[in-house]
Amino acid sequence: MNEIAYYIHHVTTQDDRLDLISFKYFGNVSMISDIVAINPNLPLTDTLPTGLTVNVPVYKTTKLTTQAKPAWLT
Repeated sequence: MNEIAYYIHHVTTQDDRLDLISFKYFGNVSMISDIVAINPNLPLTDTLPTGLTVNVPVYKTTKLTTQAKPAWLT
C-alpha cells in the first residue's frame, strides 16, 4: 500500500454512498476498500447516515479529481 500523505474529512450528506465518495475524490470506485479500511466503524449500508465524517486517504501518488457525477447516475 502507498504511503498516506493526508486525509480529507468528508462529511456525508443525504443519500451519500461509498461509491459516490470514491468517485468524487478519485474519479472511480476503486478506492472503496481503502476508505473502508481507514474507517473500520463505518456502517456497511447502501447509504451512509447524514453528518457522518469519513476519512478519505490521499496517498502521495494520488491524483484527486473534481468530477461531478458518475456515469451511472446521469
